[in-house]
Amino acid sequence: MSATTLYQGNFGPVDVNSLPMLYDKTFDKIVELQNKVPKENIGFVAQRDTSLESYIEGEVSPELELPFKSEDTEKIRMLSPLFGHTKTITLQQYRAGIAATRSAEKSQKTRMLKQLMQGLPASADRKVEYMIANIFNTGFTVMTGGDGSYVFASDHTKFDAQQSAWSNLLTGSDFTTAAYFLAWQNAQNRTSERGMPDPHKVTEVVYPVGLHQKVATVLGSSKVAENALNGINPFERDAKATVNHYLTDTDAWFCRLDYGMDREGFLLVWLEHPQYATISVSDNPEIIWGKRLLMKLAVGVMHARNWIGNRGP
Repeated sequence: MSATTLYQGNFGPVDVNSLPMLYDKTFDKIVELQNKVPKENIGFVAQRDTSLESYIEGEVSPELELPFKSEDTEKIRMLSPLFGHTKTITLQQYRAGIAATRSAEKSQKTRMLKQLMQGLPASADRKVEYMIANIFNTGFTVMTGGDGSYVFASDHTKFDAQQSAWSNLLTGSDFTTAAYFLAWQNAQNRTSERGMPDPHKVTEVVYPVGLHQKVATVLGSSKVAENALNGINPFERDAKATVNHYLTDTDAWFCRLDYGMDREGFLLVWLEHPQYATISVSDNPEIIWGKRLLMKLAVGVMHARNWIGNRGP
């Protein structure tokens, strides 16, 4: 974030009674700048707004049955969609605050106050980043989707109970050309809720810092990295390589498929977007200004059809 200078008077010392207004103006500018800072994980989720403490998301398959053979004199058979799983996401409230004191003002600790101002909206953004990353960090063993299975699992159920379970969990392995090929196959072999072919492409590989060399080598080389015979690499520039700094497992890696945001199953639900209110502490005259952060939100998973996970070796 670029530096922000606290607003100051043009002539002489600033009246302490006018400081709250000046601090408010500065803080509003800082929030405006923070909102422009790129967010690392926000592109992985579809955002929803709700007016309830609990948010319910339901799935409907866009795919209908195939047309039936029918003569002009026969009654037209109407097609119906498949209704799938539902997911209830309970929202939580988060709060925090900062304050400026008379002693700090008298000591002219302007730099410290500016850092506090910058830190509050940055802290709100960072909380959201961690909440989204938690999908990846706990998706193998803790977090579940609408079907009740873990986010990355081999026993995901389809809307049509007659259809076989599907998997977005790869056998744990390091990131190699062969391992990426298995992810590519998983995406290409996908079938719809009715069991019809529904192939997809891998568009992005998300991985921790420690795997950068391996991922960059596999996706950036014209030759197969593990092949001493200089075999042609069919996956050169096949997908975008994205380092994620919030992943806690140094071996796990993930592939994102081309389902599009309208079919995204990772959800960020808001009841209250970050709000900032001035703190007034009448029983503590030492505090001359303060801000309170409040936000109500939750991150949950409806489904993970557009993701493939590998826990690593």
